Amino acid sequence: MPPTRQKLNDPRIARFRSLKNFDKIIDEKTSKNCILGTDKQQSLYLFFDQNQDSEGETESHECLPCIGLFGDSYTNYATSTPSSYGGGERPEVAGKRLFPEKFPQDIPFSRKKLNKDQIQEFNTTLQATSLWKIDQFEGVIRSAKCTIMTTNLSGLCGECIDLKKNNRLKDALKSRRATPSTTKFIPKFYFNTRLIAQMGMNGAFNGEKTFTELASLMLQIKTKEKAGISMKGLRYSEHLTHFFSLLSESSHEYEVFRKELGGMSIQRIRQICASNTELITDPNLVLDNVTKFACIAKELKWEGPILLMTDCTKIRSKLVYSQELGYITGSTLPSSKVSVSDINDIHEKIRNIYENDALAT
Repeated sequence: MPPTRQKLNDPRIARFRSLKNFDKIIDEKTSKNCILGTDKQQSLYLFFDQNQDSEGETESHECLPCIGLFGDSYTNYATSTPSSYGGGERPEVAGKRLFPEKFPQDIPFSRKKLNKDQIQEFNTTLQATSLWKIDQFEGVIRSAKCTIMTTNLSGLCGECIDLKKNNRLKDALKSRRATPSTTKFIPKFYFNTRLIAQMGMNGAFNGEKTFTELASLMLQIKTKEKAGISMKGLRYSEHLTHFFSLLSESSHEYEVFRKELGGMSIQRIRQICASNTELITDPNLVLDNVTKFACIAKELKWEGPILLMTDCTKIRSKLVYSQELGYITGSTLPSSKVSVSDINDIHEKIRNIYENDALAT
């Protein structure tokens, strides 16, 4: 490696820089009075750093983690491909080779037909034959032989530097990915990675109070299910209580939500709303409601007009149990006699209404 030339102020040496045989001249013996003579005189190379690379230093003394390959083309490829490995055997070829009895020549390969052990064997085979690893969450590509740590100032280990020059990776980066016009023809693929858990640990949901408290509720439910404990005694925060109250405006939709994610019953929500002194749940014009409304108007300093409305809707002669109200509608009996605390009492309450001829007409 030629030495890096430093600036010399001696005019007797500067003129040799334009000569092509500079190294030859300084090595030749000249008269003893010449400054370039080699007899009992220091070599001119002492003015240069023999170990310095003309392109600058490439290594540091500190060992740092390899950052992998990232950027526009690398990140787009990493986030759009469904595979976690690349450059190796094609998945359909590896699947047919590993499980020939399940996927004969005329049957296409499908991951859905593999059980848990077969999926693990399949993924291990793809990993063993791959040239690079793909991190969809970080959008980074690394060599399958990445050394993890490196002393290179570029932040890449030697294996990842070699991968950057790999022709197969270059071809993969150039291939066209999903476009708005072709997305609908591409089958759906679900990543088998804990993206939500990883994002949660990174604090991505710190500002999403409803989501985090729903996740906490689901953890309570799963913990009780594993321990074989009754679901009674679940704790609901004030924020979740308000959230469930809003959803329960539609009893059918709320029951679908409650079946999938859990939550308090509609009857319990009605009880909480009824016990809240700031809410008016009884539609009747009674003293209690007038008192509550007067307190609200005073708190808001309302001095404007007040509108009272009545419901003149004509209903059919039919008895119906309302989950929202918690009692049977369509009778002339007071609500205290048709309220239902246990779902098994519905038929008894209906029979009592017919016996008393209290069907509304």
